[in-house]
Amino acid sequence: MKIKKIFLISRPIFWIWTVGAYLIGIGNFNNFEFLSIIEFLFMFVPINFIIYGLNDIYDIKSDEINPEKDKLQGTALKKTEIREVKKIATILSILFVFIAIIIGRLEHMIFSIGIILLAIIYSVPPIRLKSKPILDSIFGSIGYLFPILLAFTTHNTLSNIPWEYSILVLPMIGNHAISTLRDISCDKKSGTKTIGVFLGKRKTLILSFILYVIPLFFIQNIFLISVIVSSSFFILITSFTDLKKEKYIFPLISALFLVLNLTFIYFILKFNLG
Repeated sequence: MKIKKIFLISRPIFWIWTVGAYLIGIGNFNNFEFLSIIEFLFMFVPINFIIYGLNDIYDIKSDEINPEKDKLQGTALKKTEIREVKKIATILSILFVFIAIIIGRLEHMIFSIGIILLAIIYSVPPIRLKSKPILDSIFGSIGYLFPILLAFTTHNTLSNIPWEYSILVLPMIGNHAISTLRDISCDKKSGTKTIGVFLGKRKTLILSFILYVIPLFFIQNIFLISVIVSSSFFILITSFTDLKKEKYIFPLISALFLVLNLTFIYFILKFNLG
């Protein structure tokens, strides 16, 4: 398989959710060691190839009619490429878990294996959580958090994480729900019942807005509050846009994700550099 194809399958536009999350979990660049640096490099192409490669195998019907494929958002696989994608994903998965085994921390190994298992049960039948509304976003949001916890457990233990930060899983559920709106038309035609298909565009956005707002009652960190407020405000505006016009939905959702990504990047720098 050509390098360009592997690169496209890994969805470069979404690397921030693995690379950035890992940096947040590290907490300070001084916590990096040789093995954790290697593991961090996996957060670019390798881990995303595993996640999205499996997704693409079982999304062939939807991807064939998706005009956004073969861009930075991914690529439509050919049936002749399925076997090779499975082979590469398997090799990368073994290497990824092997690094965690060498690091030798039990919690860390659990999250390393968890990332791989989550990628499988999310995309691969018969479980295929992607086609089970509500569960798709719940488990998809866990996928955003696992790289944070993976990195954190290279140098610390879960018992040292303040309990109130667990509430941040709610905006991540909302974030994942919004992401399903990008492919809603293609998913409808292919019979993939995501939360976006199940609730529709406006209800999905309103639900996401509510999930973003709830943590405001529990989080005291001023920066996190400002990120949540700005993001939820943008979601609210998007919710009351004329979503019946298909040509508007992708630019609006892309703009929302740009806002989220920029604030996420700022948070990473703030968290690691002070």
